[in-house]
Amino acid sequence: FREAILVCGKEGFTYKGATKRMLALSVLASASIYTYYSALMFTSSTDVTAIYSSATAFVYVLSLIWLKETFVVLRMLAVLLSIVGVVLVAYSEGLGSFAALGVLLTAVSALFAAFFRVLVKRIVAGPSISQTAMLLSIVGFYTLITLWIPTLILHCTGVQVLSAASFPWPFFLMIFFHALYDLLLCIGIAITYPVYASMGPLFAIPMNAAIDVSYRQEVFNIYKILGTVLLMVAFIILSIPIPKMIAFSAKVRKIVTFRSCRQ
Repeated sequence: FREAILVCGKEGFTYKGATKRMLALSVLASASIYTYYSALMFTSSTDVTAIYSSATAFVYVLSLIWLKETFVVLRMLAVLLSIVGVVLVAYSEGLGSFAALGVLLTAVSALFAAFFRVLVKRIVAGPSISQTAMLLSIVGFYTLITLWIPTLILHCTGVQVLSAASFPWPFFLMIFFHALYDLLLCIGIAITYPVYASMGPLFAIPMNAAIDVSYRQEVFNIYKILGTVLLMVAFIILSIPIPKMIAFSAKVRKIVTFRSCRQ
């Protein structure tokens, strides 16, 4: 318990320390989830999944700033590929269209998710399951006591009216799987590193594409396919551990230098 409670600060559990850290995580997680599912109303699940994988690029940029991660040129190239991929998918949907709005919402969701993952890594510095469990428990508590307020505001203003007849009850199953995903994600971040823990969406992209083509008769033009491929390539590059990438870069530089000397 003493180790787990350190997620609230070096001095242990205090209301100030817990609120400062956990409320921020609660807001980031909820904002990411809300924009993610809102995007599904405007564009296909394949587009959402592909663009959401750009969270890995955001994670790397934020890790350079907050976690002092090693700068690697190849990884920065992957970040640029992610940006180009998002732009191509947005262009394939038609800039200014509702589908393009879905692309924008997904990119915002990925940014919120990246902030969440890097902040979790700053708080849970070591591979501790107990700290991860404590973090999720406190974040869930702050979500329960604070973030029902926006729901009430949306209901009272008529933006999103909730009733027993219109309430999406099947969403409870989706909520269960999403909670399981968040749990496994936080454990993965705690015992590995944020970029590696983000590999899940890569495998979801082809599965979503198969479902969209088979059941929804979605059509993928060349821009969307190219953008999705660029996002996947960038994701794969960013998932390579830094030591291996540095070693690979050193070998490439050695080969290039050797050939230059021979010429």
